[in-house]
Amino acid sequence: MKRMNEKIAIFGGSFDPVTKGHEELVKNLSEKFDRVIVVPSNISPFKKDTKAEDAFHRIEMLKLVFGDIEKVEISDFELKQKGTSYSHLTVSHFKKIYPDANFFIIVGSDMVVDLDKWERFSELCGMATFFIQKREGFKIALSDKKKLREMGAKLKYSKTAIPDYSSTLSRVALAFCNQSIVSENVYDYIKSNNLYTEYNDFVAFLKSHQLDEKRLHHTFNATKQGIYLAKLYKEDVKNIVLALLLHDIAKNAKSNKYQEIPPQVVHAFIGAEIAQIFLKDRGLKDENIAQITSAIQKHLGDPEMNLFEKIVYLADKMDEDRDGIEYERLRKKAPKNLDEAVEKALRIILKKVKKEKMLFYQPSLEALEHFKTINAQRRFEKRIQRERERQEKERVKRAEIERKLPIDCNLIENSETLSNLIFDFLDEKKGQDISVIDVRKKTIICDFFIICSVNSSTAVRALTDYVDERLSRDYSLEPLRRDIDKNWAAIDYGSVIMHIQTTESRAFYDIERLWS
Repeated sequence: MKRMNEKIAIFGGSFDPVTKGHEELVKNLSEKFDRVIVVPSNISPFKKDTKAEDAFHRIEMLKLVFGDIEKVEISDFELKQKGTSYSHLTVSHFKKIYPDANFFIIVGSDMVVDLDKWERFSELCGMATFFIQKREGFKIALSDKKKLREMGAKLKYSKTAIPDYSSTLSRVALAFCNQSIVSENVYDYIKSNNLYTEYNDFVAFLKSHQLDEKRLHHTFNATKQGIYLAKLYKEDVKNIVLALLLHDIAKNAKSNKYQEIPPQVVHAFIGAEIAQIFLKDRGLKDENIAQITSAIQKHLGDPEMNLFEKIVYLADKMDEDRDGIEYERLRKKAPKNLDEAVEKALRIILKKVKKEKMLFYQPSLEALEHFKTINAQRRFEKRIQRERERQEKERVKRAEIERKLPIDCNLIENSETLSNLIFDFLDEKKGQDISVIDVRKKTIICDFFIICSVNSSTAVRALTDYVDERLSRDYSLEPLRRDIDKNWAAIDYGSVIMHIQTTESRAFYDIERLWS
């Protein structure tokens, strides 16, 4: 029955297979909308290189899961069309059937960053509202929200998140006979119809190399993390999966070939050799085999790791069964900053090696030093950027109010005289390592920075108050701004800015280096 102003949600996707995540989402949508239309695609525009399972089986699985849910209908519109399925065609089709309805297109938060690249995006903006469904691990940048709104998109957001159960993860889980991703009736249907078997040979290969259930479970967990990171950092998901499925293939292997390498690392080198033969027999291209085997060999740490290899390395360490606060922090860090996560993982592993008195693997040590260096450099560059942004804000602020130095020019002739005077006051009270930095040719913020160290937070305030009092009493000079916390005071006298810092704070922020 059609109603005026009916709210209709169109939920498209490959549903290849339908997962518990899909099931949870559709149930939530059925509570928010008057009608939910589930539309399996013929060929997804996002998966043109992947062949979907037969349309009949996908429809049958959708019926098993959604057939009894009120307000939900399953449409074969896109399956009947030839070629790639596009949302603007689907929405146009249903607008003819429900001309008075308001349409909402369901979009996962992982897809928002590329939403404006959808076919005929501007037309879609006029036809429907985008309902953004949160997916665990995928946040939406404010810049993306702003960009889409400026392009005319109407956006609404879900309040709850659903698990990120991708079709790739589903297929890997099925190969391990893991039933955590699809519902029981879907699992039984898949097994009885022998569907999604592309990774079965890999799991059988692992078992043929005597990997026990614990190691198999770790392999699944690592692959799960790898799929997530590969999607997040836009790396080749398929090859990441193959590398992680095989990364521990030689865990129980022995060889005299690598006697100079610590025992805990040997399996990475033997595993790369085994994987190379296995993958070649399966007809993979040489460049793909080289990428996968290199990642397997380097999954114990290497300073030359590329993006692909970093993901494999981290996914192995992010196994959700690894207990402890350090691993928990690692899993939170990896989606935010890959290189900092690699450094953190290397620290964890090297700490374990030291504790268990194992031999150190030299490339791991070199990798730690490498990532420590590049991460420190990036943090320093961010500090510089923040300082530049602060300067720009100050410049704008000073442009709004005419900057005048409220001093008697007969007493203090210029900024250089003022800086010398402040230097003398600091020196009188035993200020340490006093530096005067001339920035007249570098910024319009001021002419001089004066930096002075003290031994305690008490001394920060005492020395600040002394200089402030002397300039006020003897020269009628009051600061434009006075910022003090326990470790740092910044007093702005217009043409001269004085910094008084504890020794630790000065070493950490290193203002001299920033202005050098």
